[in-house]
Amino acid sequence: MLEGIDPTVKGILVALAVLAAGPLLVLLEKRKANVARELCFSTKNFPQSVLAGMVLFAKVFLVLIALGIIAKLTGFNDSTKVIALLRNQSIVMLFVIATVAPIGEELLFRGYLQKKVGVFFSSIVFAAVHIGYGSIFELAGAFAAGMVFGEHVRRTKRTLPAIIAHSLLNAWAIFVAYYLFTP
Repeated sequence: MLEGIDPTVKGILVALAVLAAGPLLVLLEKRKANVARELCFSTKNFPQSVLAGMVLFAKVFLVLIALGIIAKLTGFNDSTKVIALLRNQSIVMLFVIATVAPIGEELLFRGYLQKKVGVFFSSIVFAAVHIGYGSIFELAGAFAAGMVFGEHVRRTKRTLPAIIAHSLLNAWAIFVAYYLFTP
């Protein structure tokens, strides 16, 4: 269906579809719902949410470092696949990866799906969405990040810190791919 479409346009369309999915699913279920409340999204106490997002990013970062060490020791460190994929993206797509994708993914997976199936299963689905990277490390990392983000949202009923942490995590991955990794 999307064959022959420029990869950047295709990526933007997918990101926009994911961004729309959570709110649309809420509206399909409850026509007069307060979508933001149903998806645990609020900008109230924004500075507190930013700080919580930074702390959440640090937690996920530490988990991913531990996972990276395990991957290296077991021979499953195939993160170069993710780096190669990121390095082949347009600047527009990198912006989408660092901004639009985290908003849509957190609203869909943590704000909507997690309420239906719980933290564990929503994290499995979140990881499965990352299968396109072709990396076992990416799948494990997405699952671990999903668990940390999910537990935070379950406990606080707030998706904004998870969105901020997810955005920081994606921006960090882009930074590593371009500035810390030498092919």
